[in-house]
Amino acid sequence: ADVAAFVAPIFKCLKAMQMNTVVVRNLSSPAIQLAILNEAQRNGLKVMLTEIPIYLSIKKQVDTLLADDAHHKPQPEAAAQLIEKTFSPIINKLKDHPALLAYVVHDEPFVEETPGYRLLYETFRKLDPKHPATGYICRASWNSDATSRRGIDNMKKIVEAVDAQVLFNDLYPIRIPAE
Repeated sequence: ADVAAFVAPIFKCLKAMQMNTVVVRNLSSPAIQLAILNEAQRNGLKVMLTEIPIYLSIKKQVDTLLADDAHHKPQPEAAAQLIEKTFSPIINKLKDHPALLAYVVHDEPFVEETPGYRLLYETFRKLDPKHPATGYICRASWNSDATSRRGIDNMKKIVEAVDAQVLFNDLYPIRIPAE
């Protein structure tokens, strides 16, 4: 019920450990997010808001609008409008908060998903040019051999296709079974 009271001890602990950034998953209303941002600011922390769940709720529609096959003609304008309609109320309420650092918009996408993610990045840049949209990539997502040429080539394709300002690489140095 009181999100600030819930996160306050966690944020105090992070600050005591010399941490400066927290990633918060967006499963809530902008009012709750504002309470989290306010508490982060009180503790000297920056927040990366994870918008992945919100995008996943419209991703199938975006992918359908961008499909280029015998049944569909691509409709990038309609897809961009859907993304903007979904995210503008959220971004407009949060973009001026001093504790906001960035938005996380994907987690290890496949190459085939890049058209939708590129539109997502473009929309976030349009709605809030001061805070980067970012995401996680991982070459291990595409092949059980994390050092494979295919995995590295696909990472490069995603980096070039989404035109992100910032990307993070998930690194999994210990595989199952560990050698």
